[in-house]
Amino acid sequence: MGQKAPAPRRTDHADGRTRQGQNAASAARARPTRRAATPRAPGVHRAGTRDEAPRSRTLHRTGGRGLGPLAACWFHAGTGLLCPFCGTLRGVAALSNGDPLTALHDNAPVMLLLGVATLVWGRRLLFAATGKTVDHPNVSGGAYRALGAFFLLFTIYRNTPYGAWLAPLS
Repeated sequence: MGQKAPAPRRTDHADGRTRQGQNAASAARARPTRRAATPRAPGVHRAGTRDEAPRSRTLHRTGGRGLGPLAACWFHAGTGLLCPFCGTLRGVAALSNGDPLTALHDNAPVMLLLGVATLVWGRRLLFAATGKTVDHPNVSGGAYRALGAFFLLFTIYRNTPYGAWLAPLS
């Protein structure tokens, strides 16, 4: 009574390797268990839009004032200097009221970046809706350092007598 010799293993790969953990019959029937995900644009989801609607209405109604500790810039309250983002909340409120010139006066660099971000988001939304692949540009660290240096210089300039015209409207 000898033991049976193991059946020769069926090779499933061109180089002679066998499928690990499956016999030949189940390997032949095996299907991928995961579907390929359709590419989606990051940040494109309904929940984010739904959550922002009440906040936008509140900002539109109040004009960026009277929101308690959220409306006050802690950097400005502590130092008396304007931070690079002072006036942004009032600028967004001015945009929601249809006054882009006041928004630009409150904080021009942030309003311009907000416009660029809106265009990028809209493009990604359009790509996701049509099923196209969303490209992910490679932004180098130098671009982030340049943006940080710009905001640092903007902060310094807007706090000098020459940059007083860049102070947000009260």
